[in-house]
Amino acid sequence: MASEDNQQDDAQIEVTDLATGASYRHGAAPDARARPPLLRVEHSPLRITLTLDARRLRIMGSALALVLLSALIIGEVTPLRAGLERVFAFPERSTQGIPTLPPTGIPATSLPTEYPTPVAVSLQTIPTGCEESATTQTVGPAPTIGPGVGGDGVWVNGFRGPKATFIIGGGALTIYGFEQPITLTLALDFKPTVTLSGIDTTTGYPLWFNAANPPSGAPVTSYMITETQAIDQGASSDSTAVYFQMNMYLPGTGCYEITARWSGGGWHAFFAAGV
Repeated sequence: MASEDNQQDDAQIEVTDLATGASYRHGAAPDARARPPLLRVEHSPLRITLTLDARRLRIMGSALALVLLSALIIGEVTPLRAGLERVFAFPERSTQGIPTLPPTGIPATSLPTEYPTPVAVSLQTIPTGCEESATTQTVGPAPTIGPGVGGDGVWVNGFRGPKATFIIGGGALTIYGFEQPITLTLALDFKPTVTLSGIDTTTGYPLWFNAANPPSGAPVTSYMITETQAIDQGASSDSTAVYFQMNMYLPGTGCYEITARWSGGGWHAFFAAGV
């Protein structure tokens, strides 16, 4: 019947003896009609003819096309894709609009912007081979906030002695270094934004700063603040200045430099630290 003939998986093999002309066909249906072979392989003294029906060819062609398309999509067949792109002019793949996630899926807003580099902690007596430490000044309520260094309306208080030194080891040891309380003193009505920074003059290791009063925020190597912001964060004041409590983090015994910068001015001062 016609339906049965259509359902045949018509793969036929015909073998012909070239010497005698005799033909043998395997896989043909009893009423199979003679069809021209789609693939012919000759090898004397036998001639082998392989005939595939159109339905099977369509299935094989579709499967091959699907494999090639999958390979092109995932980019695993680079040379083949390059050749086909020259022929078919594939459009460039764009990453516009695809979000970039931070590592491990942590929300970007919670990622710290700076990380300290671990250093060996050193606790020794105050070194004597440093650059000459700055001469301290009495600024504001010195007995409370300690002598300071600086000028031009900006000072950092909390040092000891006539030459700027720090005694370390009493404050908490953190990943940023030993916590050292300081006071940023700003002359009343000082308008510019002040940026504090510092380094270990021997190693170049940066010093870290943050506010002492909560919310203090993570320490940073360049601390920026205005007088208005300091007042909003709990700074005290009197008739001459505003006093903002901060922490500076020192990695240990060493020679250091602290710098204050603002629009139109700035200063730097050397100091030493030890036990």
